[in-house]
Amino acid sequence: MKYIPVMFLFMIGTVFAVSCDVYTMESTCEDSDCFWCEKCSFNQLNTFGEAKCVETSVDCLYECSTVCGSNCGSAADCEVNLTETDCFYDGTCSGCECAYKQEKCPKPGAYEGRTCYYGERNCNENGCTIKSCIMLPSETCSPADGCVYCGQDYCGNSGEFNRDYECRNDDVWAEQVKYYCNATACSYEERAILVEKCDDGCNLGACKSGLCNLQGTEFNCNELDGFYGNKFCMGDDVYSSHRDYKCVEGKCEFTSSDVKRESCEKCESGLCVTEEPTNDTTTITPTIPTEPVITGPYSTFNKGGTVYNGFLFGQGKVIVDTEKGVNGVINFSITRTNRLGTLQLRTGDTLLEFRETGSHLIPLTNIGSTLEFSVTSSGWFFFAPSTYSIGNIILNYG
Repeated sequence: MKYIPVMFLFMIGTVFAVSCDVYTMESTCEDSDCFWCEKCSFNQLNTFGEAKCVETSVDCLYECSTVCGSNCGSAADCEVNLTETDCFYDGTCSGCECAYKQEKCPKPGAYEGRTCYYGERNCNENGCTIKSCIMLPSETCSPADGCVYCGQDYCGNSGEFNRDYECRNDDVWAEQVKYYCNATACSYEERAILVEKCDDGCNLGACKSGLCNLQGTEFNCNELDGFYGNKFCMGDDVYSSHRDYKCVEGKCEFTSSDVKRESCEKCESGLCVTEEPTNDTTTITPTIPTEPVITGPYSTFNKGGTVYNGFLFGQGKVIVDTEKGVNGVINFSITRTNRLGTLQLRTGDTLLEFRETGSHLIPLTNIGSTLEFSVTSSGWFFFAPSTYSIGNIILNYG
């Protein structure tokens, strides 16, 4: 018998491994046992800068980025911020939010007790600088020249300011209080003025273009208006960048413009360079007393101020010293609020709470040694503090 060799042919199948990054759609990525790495997760951006199919979730990493709504991606995004009353500086990026050091920075013409602040106000990486002087009883606080005799056509208390904002004919109006010198005393006058014409109507004393519904809470984006960044020179004058916030598709967005702050003979590094004055005033970094000393046997007056409270902004109070244990009547006005918190007045064992603007006349018994105005925190509303502006606090007692 003859044996015939038989050859068996085997078909050997070769399996090729396919990389996950070839898939460009979420459905095919996940059907192939891969992981779909979204571009943005909450307010963070993945390290690829775009949505991508990767092997596992371990390959999908995120970091803070303004592209996805973070307040900051690094400290460079946390510019100094000069508001009506405070300087926020030396910002760091922590948890995708800017964290600042905060320092009181009063406007020129503002005063606390007998301390007058005047001249150029500056907020930079080192904090706030402004000139100050101590007023004599016959002097007032001039925004430009500091402590001056009232008969010199100057008058203090911030010169002029607006209060009691309201809507008229779909525009924003307010009461303008303007101070002037009458012989050796300061007097003032009030009149209604048009503050802002609104394109989309007015509500609660603000243009509707600034009112936003942010996660179920109404917030006035105009509260964020102010000067941001360092001052700089343009020609021989001082300029800085001003942001005007409006509500756009449920978010506070801003437009920026360069605004002239001061005319100079010469400007260097955002400061006017002039010959130093010969008087004894100096440029200081102000520390405003939180408890101004007020005297008077039967009445106490304080011009008020702004109280605030927020996670990123700290807390600011208005505290007025008074006579402990007496009975009396307090009269004050709430001129403006963003309604993110509740205004509280504490004295002795008494706690009163307020939410609405307007004038208040309240009898008090067994008054404590101080009247303390504060506001509850804005809570999870991290990017804005709760604020109340208080004016003309008068306590009559006996």
